[in-house]
Amino acid sequence: MQRRPHINSHGGQTGLTLIELLIAIAVGLVLIAGLLGVLVFSGQTDRLMGESARMQENARFALDAIGRELRMAGFRSDITTPVASIFPADSKFPAAGQIINGTNNSISLRYQGSPDGTVRDCLGNPVPAGTTVTIDFSVVDQELICQSSLGGSTALVDRVGELRVRYGMNGSAGYADATAVTNWAAVTSLNVELLFVSERDGVTTGQQAYTIGGVTHTPTDRRLRRVYGAVVTLRNHP
Repeated sequence: MQRRPHINSHGGQTGLTLIELLIAIAVGLVLIAGLLGVLVFSGQTDRLMGESARMQENARFALDAIGRELRMAGFRSDITTPVASIFPADSKFPAAGQIINGTNNSISLRYQGSPDGTVRDCLGNPVPAGTTVTIDFSVVDQELICQSSLGGSTALVDRVGELRVRYGMNGSAGYADATAVTNWAAVTSLNVELLFVSERDGVTTGQQAYTIGGVTHTPTDRRLRRVYGAVVTLRNHP
């Protein structure tokens, strides 16, 4: 037979039944589990927001750097001299007058310094007037690398999974892969995309698909991935 709690002379309860204790323990465990769930969710949200903010900042910086160099492509100190004479053919630019070249995953461009000495390459080197500099962008070991023919290279940002480039040609709709470009002199703009990947796994709650270069991929891990892009017009196109 279940005992009733003892009531003292002042009307206060002096004990709890076994069922009441079990209910209290169960309620406590539910509350603790809920608090732990909130803490875990909060931690994952903080990691997700932190990684996303870092990616956005890196993407802005990287795309600004690439865009700045691309907008300089073809700049020359003396516009009265034929562009083919200023930019002769070489091992990287097969055609005379060619200011842009590349693949689906790299970009090469060239330009000259200005008479006022204000032009600098991606490394901060001053480019003298009449001097041609060649700039190369590529991804090596998850770092976006900018290399200058004036000497040296630098990693602009890290955690870059891929650089994807497509080319817009005068008179053609849309953007094409490098393999479809038959006349580099006809390239007037570039569609540049960067895939950023989180350093840690387990940031997302599941596998996260992403689309780059018009193709959708689904990785097997739970790293955060974001694709950022920009379209840059060649202002100094001959």
